[in-house]
Amino acid sequence: MTIKISPYKASRILQLFFVGIPQPEIAQRCRVNQSTVSRYADSFKKEADKLGTIEAAKEYKVMHEVDSLRSLAVELFKNRLTVEEAEEGVAILKLFDSLGVPPAEHKTMIRVTSRLKNRDFVPAAMKLAELETSTGKSYTEIVFDFERLSSENKNLEQSNAALKQESEAINQSIKELTLAKKKVEQGLRELQNKVKQVESTAKAEIAKRMKEANLTLERMERLEPLALKLKKLGVSDDKLEDFLKEHQELEEIGITWQNFKNIIRGMEK
Repeated sequence: MTIKISPYKASRILQLFFVGIPQPEIAQRCRVNQSTVSRYADSFKKEADKLGTIEAAKEYKVMHEVDSLRSLAVELFKNRLTVEEAEEGVAILKLFDSLGVPPAEHKTMIRVTSRLKNRDFVPAAMKLAELETSTGKSYTEIVFDFERLSSENKNLEQSNAALKQESEAINQSIKELTLAKKKVEQGLRELQNKVKQVESTAKAEIAKRMKEANLTLERMERLEPLALKLKKLGVSDDKLEDFLKEHQELEEIGITWQNFKNIIRGMEK
């Protein structure tokens, strides 16, 4: 004998069915037999096969639940997850929640768990425990010190890079100064050579003129005091030159000024 129930109760049965509540619990909540729950679930499936899921949902007034299921199916498809994989994920989330792990730390916990398979993980954990014992610091304090030292090391590396750059600039300046010094020294050598050439040319010119004037250093030394005295007496340069020529002519014939004076004095007597 089939027991008829109200449309509201029928919709309620399907609503609970679509959210995954077991049939015995649905029967208990709706105060019907489990066979009734099963019958309405089968009836919806047959109606959906006949009219389509949307039309069947409209008829049984469970459109919201069907839309929710479709949205969930779309999300699973986008993330390339099967229903079984989604169930496993939910189970893991529940486990994290039972362990008091907040959602923000789920990824970190998964990474830590995956590293347990690494053979270096246990020795690293033991080393950390030794550090905590030897330093008297907690894991958080050790990490804080490590991050601080890492930051200081980074600053030192930046300072070292700046000093290296400054050193390179100084070396470049030294190279430029060395090159400039070499150019100055080269210029000085060239100037010294030019001075030597000028001196040599001047000496040659003086020697040539002395030879043309039949002058020697000894004669020039003897004439110099005389020339100075004549200048003091007001003798002009033109007359001085004539006088020196006459003096030279007298010396060439062997008559000195003293002899010339003596001759003049003798003639006056």
